[in-house]
Amino acid sequence: MKKILFVFISLFIFSCDDGEFNVEVLDFDDSAVNLCKDFTELDEYVFYKLSDDKTKALIIQLETNDDLLRDIGTVTFNLSAANKILYRIFDGDASSFFCNEVQPANPKVIEEWTASAGTIEIETVLAKDDNDGIDSEDEDLNNDGDLENDDSDQDGLPNYIDLDDDGDNVPTSQEGYDADNPENSRDTDGDGIFDYLDPDDDGDGVDTRLEVTDNNLDSPANNINNDIANYLNPEVADAYSGTETITNREHRYTNGYSNTIRIINGFQLQGNGQEIKYEVSGFDYGTYETTDTITHEF
Repeated sequence: MKKILFVFISLFIFSCDDGEFNVEVLDFDDSAVNLCKDFTELDEYVFYKLSDDKTKALIIQLETNDDLLRDIGTVTFNLSAANKILYRIFDGDASSFFCNEVQPANPKVIEEWTASAGTIEIETVLAKDDNDGIDSEDEDLNNDGDLENDDSDQDGLPNYIDLDDDGDNVPTSQEGYDADNPENSRDTDGDGIFDYLDPDDDGDGVDTRLEVTDNNLDSPANNINNDIANYLNPEVADAYSGTETITNREHRYTNGYSNTIRIINGFQLQGNGQEIKYEVSGFDYGTYETTDTITHEF
């Protein structure tokens, strides 16, 4: 990949002005991928990267009814009147130029180069996460490579997207998991089951989720006596005896989509009567990321 990037960064665009050549270097390696999108309509996507001085932009414009950001897999687009690669040079900072319903008067585009041929490839992958401090691969309890069949509390959410793995209404992130040394994670009652997987943390015979009061029905951690939560005190084994229903706390997880954008099969940039060929097998344009927060309905 370093060789490909070097070829691209070393690519020069020459334009003639009074017999002299002006040289522009296409260098967007460290630039973030941005997106202009009207999310009420699945028709046009405009990805763009700005140069460090914000006066140049490398733009990919696509028209499709597909949800490019969330449809898992790989799609390709041949360049056409609808699907374009553009290189623009502005006479000022272009940070606010994009994503406007009406194109601003300034900055002005002083040069534009258009790719006449080539193929754009977008690969979309999904990573789900419960953000509980445990890497997803470490929540494969039976080590079979399938994260979907590890559901310790049988609540319908596999552990890797379950913020409360054991269903005791104490978030996994608060149950003493040791990311540096998982085998050293907290085990309050010493029964060989770590607290984040143990429905009865203190081993007093009362499930943690039952050691609550009317004021804290979904939060055992807030039922505290003598500076310690009852669910961690084996000397207190008081199960809730009220009439209210103990419900699960709200469970959320994230869907993280990564769109890796590449320009493959080479392409040519044309402008000012010039043509520059970029004939390497592929160029990594960059990655755009989208995160959705999902609330699980029990």
